[in-house]
Amino acid sequence: MACFAPPSIRSTFTRATLIALVGCGALGGSAFGAQALVSLVPFDYEGDVYVTDSSLDKVFHLADLNLDGDYLDSGEVVTFYDDTLGALPLSNNSSVAVGPFGRLYVTDRAEGWVLSMLDADGDGKAETGGETVVFFDGDPLVNAAGLDVAAPLSVTVDAQNVLWVAEANQGGAGRDSVIRLQDLNLDGDANDVGEALRYFEPATGPAEADTIIVDTLVGPDAFLYYVEGSTTGFSPPGLYRLNDADLNGVIDPVTEATPFFIVPTSPFPVFLQAGALDGAGFMYLTDTGNDVIWRVRDDNSDGTVNPVTEAKVFLVATSPEVIWDLAPTQSGKVLLSELASAGRMLRIDDLDGNGSIDIFTELAIPYLSTVAPVAIVNPRGLAWERRPTLAVPPIVPIGTTGTGSLAATEGDFGFIYYSTGQVAPAALVPFGFLELDINAPSVFGFLSLGIVPGLMPMSFAIPVPNDPALIGLTIFLQSVAGKADRLQLSNLSSLLIS
Repeated sequence: MACFAPPSIRSTFTRATLIALVGCGALGGSAFGAQALVSLVPFDYEGDVYVTDSSLDKVFHLADLNLDGDYLDSGEVVTFYDDTLGALPLSNNSSVAVGPFGRLYVTDRAEGWVLSMLDADGDGKAETGGETVVFFDGDPLVNAAGLDVAAPLSVTVDAQNVLWVAEANQGGAGRDSVIRLQDLNLDGDANDVGEALRYFEPATGPAEADTIIVDTLVGPDAFLYYVEGSTTGFSPPGLYRLNDADLNGVIDPVTEATPFFIVPTSPFPVFLQAGALDGAGFMYLTDTGNDVIWRVRDDNSDGTVNPVTEAKVFLVATSPEVIWDLAPTQSGKVLLSELASAGRMLRIDDLDGNGSIDIFTELAIPYLSTVAPVAIVNPRGLAWERRPTLAVPPIVPIGTTGTGSLAATEGDFGFIYYSTGQVAPAALVPFGFLELDINAPSVFGFLSLGIVPGLMPMSFAIPVPNDPALIGLTIFLQSVAGKADRLQLSNLSSLLIS
């Protein structure tokens, strides 16, 4: 294990050394209840993107390898799961989410299940035996809860690795509800006793479409929200907050489900498809009936959104299209998947901060199926992968050992590097942006190597010599993490030696 050297001892590491080391590495329960929920997304640092295609019955992995801001170049779109090669079929795979430990969760409305996917061997796919499994089976004869979940539409994962599934009835089959799933015995599924619960089921009317639960999200106030997409007027479309006030583990539809934002009267019938949350606490709703995206936030904390002062149309689509899903980032950028004449993705960013998107200056198209080498025909759902995320203690005294952590995907290699200097982010294709100063007079070196375990970040030691000359020195750390198919640079983190 390396230790930090005094500034007078200069490192001989170079940019080429770092690349060589990376290349070498590439070869080599909680009880039911909804209080104090913590949102997992958006991640502090976003990495690659996963997209589920309900027409091709595939899940794709997108990576901006040349760091040019799009996914249109060779090798940047690969098939992560193809049901003709994997063991389990996909029939109407409508949603994808990334869990806190890197697993993908995919809902399938036709099969009535939620799949868990993990590339364990580093080949860039989840098609090898055991890499894709049924996390939850909606057949009441299979899951121990006896739940009949015919059409799981979308899935959200919170920071405690609890899955919230929006169940939307399909042609009269099943019902509309929110399902809570948690793998308590850590056997890789939520089909066992006590692991699945119908958390919320709204009051219904005489018509099938009187309530349509299309999505869920964990709000900044630690409550669960659901997106109501009803088209009959029985349940006005919008966002509703769920508050398990009596802590009995389920929601009373009369007393514990309240309107949070009701979409105002619009030119055309409102049809909501998805909801999401960004790092500033704004919530987004996609309305494919009017080809718009709403952005809302309860600024005065009164428990509801004023449609005049706290809600705004964030984007007006450039042409009639279906905006299927959206994934905001911590900084407020939003990635969209849509189906118009072809499958494509949009990236929007409110650069001037006026609360709406100028389609000429604040919109980009990072993916278009007619241009990309690999076609995603119907990008029904998308989700950011967490970029490897490094955390270290702010201060470490001399003569002691601090402990850092690296959050990444289960089974990833984690290479930890340090430097006494930092630089402006410099593109290091295809890994990301290097922020450590690796050249003299900075001291640059390799600290440690580990493997990210399951269900927790990788921890690593930061030993500091008992040398008074180090007091007041700031040390910067950055990691390279991943498997053989894909390695990414983490965020930059720093500590002060005292």
